Amino acid sequence: MIDAAPAARFRVALVAACDFPSPRGSQALIAGLANALAKRGHIVHVVAYCGNGRDLIDAAVTIHYARRSSRSAIAPGPNLSRLVNDLHLTSALRRVVREQRIDVLHAHNYEGAMAASIVRAMTGKPVVYHAHNVMRDELELYARSGPSRWLARVAGSALDRTVPRSADFAIALTEQVAAFLRRCGVSDRRLEVVPPVISELPGPVPIADPELAGKFVVAYAGNLDPYQDLDVLARGFGEFARRADDAMLLIVTHESRWQERVGIELHELVDSGRARVVVATDAQMTQSYLRSADVLMSPRSSWSGYPMKLFNYLAAGKPVVAGRRVGQGDRRRRKRPGVRRSSVDRIGDGPGAAAPGCGITRPARAGRPGAFPADVRCQRQYDGD
Repeated sequence: MIDAAPAARFRVALVAACDFPSPRGSQALIAGLANALAKRGHIVHVVAYCGNGRDLIDAAVTIHYARRSSRSAIAPGPNLSRLVNDLHLTSALRRVVREQRIDVLHAHNYEGAMAASIVRAMTGKPVVYHAHNVMRDELELYARSGPSRWLARVAGSALDRTVPRSADFAIALTEQVAAFLRRCGVSDRRLEVVPPVISELPGPVPIADPELAGKFVVAYAGNLDPYQDLDVLARGFGEFARRADDAMLLIVTHESRWQERVGIELHELVDSGRARVVVATDAQMTQSYLRSADVLMSPRSSWSGYPMKLFNYLAAGKPVVAGRRVGQGDRRRRKRPGVRRSSVDRIGDGPGAAAPGCGITRPARAGRPGAFPADVRCQRQYDGD
């Protein structure tokens, strides 16, 4: 029970190699954990790159920033700016550990774990690594060419074999990631599976959006990173829209510069009036738009990450279509560059006939959760290593 008094109170530093708080999955997980630890009576400090505001953060949680920056977000994926921020993060963490007499470092993401390991060498404080993903699975999604994808796979595999097992203890979000970490050398006695903790979601506020009135709304909410497979969603919706005149694709994101982040397929849908992008300013606005939709989509096929957006989706009480490989584990196969297909055979009660490549069959409307049975395929094609 989260409200139960702990046997001992610890001073915990959550190491967040990201901007914080932010309406993204990793940040939502860190916020939920910080709030839960604070409610149990622990002294909680979050050390992050940068950020502003305290959306959904308990008043008892103290946030420290490595850099005072006017930027509200850090560019995702490998880049030089992240390396600079990692150096500042390590310095800030060392200062916080000494000034706040921290007992344990709870590191999130690979860069957070590496910063924590350096500070452990200076201070002797133990490190808990919280695995949000697997680098072998995700890093190559940020690469563009064949050689860079190969290099990303090699670098990702090297990180997977070294960073998790360098910690004193590791936490995996799923049994599949835990099995992968064991293969990378993390022993059972230093590994535990702990599902995500999230903060209580805010209630929605009524919205009256004339552009959605009378439409069958297919919605996605979240960031626009490559691992989300939004190109798959755009192509699948494009085929669906040719058979459903009133269909509208709704993208709800916190990214104000979304035009620079999405592919040509989504741009074409927006230009033709078949898609709309809404920049949500807070979790309440996101939840309100989700509840205005008819079906919610999570097209990602990356197996190692935990789609935190599913908590928002389920709270909205709407039917959810999720990528087939989510949570299925590492198949140890090489992704064939640029080849993706998605087909939704059936959503709802109508006959399901997937079009070649991508397809969605429109469901009948329903007012209760679970009224839309679905047989979903959303996957990449593979060939063996």
